[in-house]
Amino acid sequence: MNLLLEDLMTGWKAVYTHYAGITAKLASLIVKASDKPVGIVDEKNIILPYIPIEDFEAGKVLTGLAKDVGRIIIVEPDRIPFLGGRVENVIVFTTPGSRLRIPRFFEKIYITKAGDEYVYFNRKSFLKTRFKILGDKLVVIEKPFGMLGQGLEALKNAMLSYGELTVKDAVFILTKQLGIGKNEARKILSQLVLRKYVKIVKGKVNLY
Repeated sequence: MNLLLEDLMTGWKAVYTHYAGITAKLASLIVKASDKPVGIVDEKNIILPYIPIEDFEAGKVLTGLAKDVGRIIIVEPDRIPFLGGRVENVIVFTTPGSRLRIPRFFEKIYITKAGDEYVYFNRKSFLKTRFKILGDKLVVIEKPFGMLGQGLEALKNAMLSYGELTVKDAVFILTKQLGIGKNEARKILSQLVLRKYVKIVKGKVNLY
């Protein structure tokens, strides 16, 4: 099991995301990885249609606040139901900006989009990881592939040696380290910004 799923499946979590498709896929992967039945509270029927029917037939999924479940997944609730501390792992999926009141003991997690990848960030533990959903698998991405990955490593090393970089510095480093022209270097820098590996603030390049 990867680090992202291990984090989600431990303790009480509140996951903020705009992406219902990611919510459904994560819920399905959690059910698959669980060794005990999972209770799903989905009154608005957002993810239940996407849970494989065989998981219901095998008793891996129970709807509502069922007894004898290993964990509970709650999707877009208007309020957090009383659980009495009887479940070790509770995962609440909600939308950023919702009026849902989350108790303080929940760890808050944010899932945002970065290009064609997603960024998972746990505000309490500071766990930050990137992932893609490929078919039925969640793939954690350590760094971008190919020239983007080489460019990111070049910029990281330059920041360690020289500190903060200007955009001009970053383009120069990419041209020298990767043996490419300025236009290609600018495209790589733009892609790294789009995918939220680096950010540009007041003409300065910094890591996210």
